[in-house]
Amino acid sequence: MATAIPQGLISRDSVLNDFALWPNQEVLRIETLSDKLVVAELQAIMEGYGYSWHKINQLLQAELDKEALEFTLEDGDVIFEWNNLCDEKRQWERKRTHSVQSVGFKRDCLINLKIIPFKAGLGIEGVKLVTTNTDKLNLSTKDLWVDFDKWETLTNNKSIDLTSDDDSLASEGTEESTYEDDESESESEED
Repeated sequence: MATAIPQGLISRDSVLNDFALWPNQEVLRIETLSDKLVVAELQAIMEGYGYSWHKINQLLQAELDKEALEFTLEDGDVIFEWNNLCDEKRQWERKRTHSVQSVGFKRDCLINLKIIPFKAGLGIEGVKLVTTNTDKLNLSTKDLWVDFDKWETLTNNKSIDLTSDDDSLASEGTEESTYEDDESESESEED
């Protein structure tokens, strides 16, 4: 005979199910925010409110070091995207502006900030770190970057010369870069 769980009690399975749904719910929440609220929430995170930049960076570095994560230099890669967000954080601290002014870009940044720790496998601790700031005060953002100690091997295997005059890699995430979100691309196709 199955044991019924009394109403109001939370089972371990229900907590895990709710946790597994969290990233999807967070993406849906962000997608329904007004442009003004997206900008305000992203600005608050850039200021360090309700977000543990350094602790997340530390945990991502640990995951990479124990080879639980890879650094592929490809769009969508957890470490690649995190490092881009760290660049945005430094840009914000220097100029109080983002590298791209599109609200679609800012919405994507906000989504990535919220789900990258989950995608990296940081579990419930990752969810806590994207909703509260546990970092010490006045930490430097120059240290925000997940470093790949085998960088040279990776870049040699991919035949990427980061010292060349080709600025295509270096210009990503700079003020000169352009960004079109999916909506503006589809609107252009409809015209």
